[in-house]
Formats: sequence, C-alpha cells, structure tokens
Amino acid sequence: MVNNNRVFWAIEQVAIKDNAAPPTGAVAPRNSREYITGPLASGTDEVGGLWEVPRGLQSIGISTTFNLEQVFQLGQVELYEYSERQPDIEVTLSKAIDGTKPLFFMVTDPSQANDIVARTNQYRVDIALQIYPDSQFRATGRPQSIVTASGMYVSNMSYTFPIDGFVSEDVTLVGNDKVWGAMVAVSGQTAGNNGGLGAEPIVDWPTEADGGNPAAPEGTPSGVFGHDGNTSALEEGGAQELAAGTDRFGVLIVGSGIQRREEVDIRRSVLPNDVPGIITPVSSGIDGAFVNGGFGAQGPGTALGTDQLVADANTDFVAEHIQTITVSFSIAREDIFELGSKRPFVKVPDFPLEATASIEVITAQGDLVDATSEIDCGPDNTSESNTIILRTCDGLQVDLGDSNRLTSVELGGGEAGGDNMTVTYNYSSFNVFNVSHDFFQPNHRILVFETGLSRFNVGAPSFLRSDLGI
Repeated sequence: MVNNNRVFWAIEQVAIKDNAAPPTGAVAPRNSREYITGPLASGTDEVGGLWEVPRGLQSIGISTTFNLEQVFQLGQVELYEYSERQPDIEVTLSKAIDGTKPLFFMVTDPSQANDIVARTNQYRVDIALQIYPDSQFRATGRPQSIVTASGMYVSNMSYTFPIDGFVSEDVTLVGNDKVWGAMVAVSGQTAGNNGGLGAEPIVDWPTEADGGNPAAPEGTPSGVFGHDGNTSALEEGGAQELAAGTDRFGVLIVGSGIQRREEVDIRRSVLPNDVPGIITPVSSGIDGAFVNGGFGAQGPGTALGTDQLVADANTDFVAEHIQTITVSFSIAREDIFELGSKRPFVKVPDFPLEATASIEVITAQGDLVDATSEIDCGPDNTSESNTIILRTCDGLQVDLGDSNRLTSVELGGGEAGGDNMTVTYNYSSFNVFNVSHDFFQPNHRILVFETGLSRFNVGAPSFLRSDLGI
C-alpha cells in the first residue's frame, strides 16, 4: 500500500525518449551524444532509442485540459449532450544549463542540424515522470507511480541569461495522451493498473537485496540516482554522481557546471547594433579542417575542404552594462483530424515560427534609438540585419540568425526611489533558432572567435583566430 505523505524534488525522476523507438525500460548513459554528420560533426548515436534522464532539471509541470462540446436541441434550454473531445496535454520542463546535455537535444530531431523547422516539425517524444517513496532521498529502485505523456511535440523553447541566479532552459511540449500507472496498491486499486484501463498483476521488481537487478516493466525507465544495480544504466548511478565526481565525458555533474552570469560568454557572442558600442561583426569562411579540435580535446572536427563560416565577436566596446537576455521561439500547432479517430493524426506547425530576443541593459545615456514617422522615401527607422548569437562557457550556442529586427525599445527606471535607468531592446525574427553545442551538437552555423580585447570573462581560455593560424 502506498504510504507517501508528499512528493518533493528528491523522489521525482523525469525521462525522455524518442516516441518512434521501441518500448524499453533501459536508460542511456548520461550525456549520451546523438547527432548527424555535418560540417562540424562526425556523426554518432550513443542514445540508441533508450530513455534519457536529464540532469540539472528544476521542475516539471503537467496540465490536462478536457475539451468539452455542448450540443443543444430545439424545444429545450437544457443540454442535449455534453460530450468530451480529445484531451490536450501540456508538459513544461525547466533545466539549469550546467554542462550536461541540454533538453533541446533530447526533444528535437537529432537527424537534423540547424534547421529548427525540420528539427521540430513532426518529431515526437515520450515524457515519463516517476514518483518514488518519500522515505527515500533519491530516485532509485521501484517508483510508487509513473505517468507517461506520449507523442509530445515541442511548442515553445526559451533560454534566460540572468544577472542573478543561473542560466536556464525552459521547454513546453504538447500532445493528446497521458497514462498513469500505480506500481503498488493505491486505495484498493490493483497495482500497475495502467491508469484504470484494465487490471494487471502487482508489479514485483526484484531488488538488490534479492540478489537481482531491479528490472522495470517494458516501457518504464529505471531509477538512476544512486546504486540501482541496473546494468543498462551502470554509468548512471552510485558513487560518481553522489560524490560530484567526473563522468566519462569530463563534465562535473553535481553542483559544478552551473552557468551563471560570469559564464555567459560575452567575449564570444554577437549582439545587435542598436545596443550602444556594438560594432558590425566581421565574418568570413575558412576551411573547416582548421577548427578540428579547436574547442578542446573532445572538440568538433571536420574534413579537409569543408567551408565553415566564422565571425569575430562584436561586443568588445559595448557601452552599456547588460543585465538579462531572454531568447525564445514558439510553435503554434494545428490539429488535423480524420474520420474514425478522436485524436488528431498530426499536429502541424503554423508557419512562420517566430523567435524573439529581449536584451536589458543599465544605461548611462538612454536608448539612442530614433523613431520618426516623417520618413517617406528615406530609410526605415530600424534595420532588419541584426545578428544575435549567445554563448555560455560550457559550449552552448543559441543563434537567432542574421535577420533580427527591433520591434520595441522600453526605457524605464531612474526614479526618485534610487533605482537605475534601464533600457530593454526587443527583437523578432522568423524560422531561425539554431541551438548547438561544442560537444553535444557541434554543428555551429557560425564559429565565433574572441578578439583578445574584450573586458568580459577575464581569465577564460582564449579562442583566437591566431590560435589556429588563420
């Protein structure tokens, strides 16, 4: 009989799997890489269709909406029928950027490179949330219950680079199916009741005390935090993770890779020209062979004769003090139905896909953006040619392309209460949102070099063109 009094963070585990992969209870090794062959990637698949358990996860939320349809008839005001249509499921995840694998690479199509349309168009994942006994202090062994949201599409993705706290990644997924399963008896129900869809025998997982490996039922990922004995997740648990040790890819897992304001890699980022002091970036193409291993021992490599676009950061002389940057994209999806089925057979994106960026600064001079309605045949007030590329020191790169346009400028603060005047520059673009990583997805659209003149990230290892002889 379940005896939990509450659910708190230490007894929750979230796992993500490709919806098209066969059912499995096995979990991929942490920080498994999965990407295609590309200009800066050799192509590899260490996930193999297994569940992935993200590290640094902060929260999960699951919202269920039952769409109800009212039917009336002539002759009475009362309802003739109150029918239930397809349910809408929404899952939200928030993760700290900490050197481990970002959620973006778990919930989008790894067979695509930098094309956000192709990565999100029809790719679906399953999301499992497992709840363990509240007498434990880690998610290991047999859970009390599990819910799986199946066939989930990406709907929204955002990254926040704050002045306080840590860099975060937030994902929203949408779908139409979720199923709960109780792994122990709950209020007289049969354990493993498949969400009430039919009684099943009580799930009896062998424990380490029984001399066996705890084997989850088919489709149920194992608990990986601690010594769970699961051979398919041997590298997942135990001493290394609990002791904040180094995993096989050289990334410290517990409390050591969190990216904060000092790890926002401004010295190798590209910002819009509207921010005072930002200059036009210098870009060119080089033979990709020059960047082989350029990001360290596990850095990306490529073949001789492959061109790669590179640029110099344009942030050396920024006059303002950047506070918070938020970038996001959203995908509105339309359900397409067919006779004979309640659920939609596809949720198609409503193009174009909009990406937005918001850059807040403490200003010393105002926003310096002119706006006039008296221009007839002259140039516009704003330019549609702004490049935005943001990096963190762990290798994450978020690239909004070269066609970001200023949509609004907000000046505020500087009040009598004593706060500072701030300016927020808001940008919009469409169909470009390239997320890449030096290790997990080394398909950067542009390699951004530092110039050696930046005042930011003082003491960080340099990555100059001259380091590579170019």
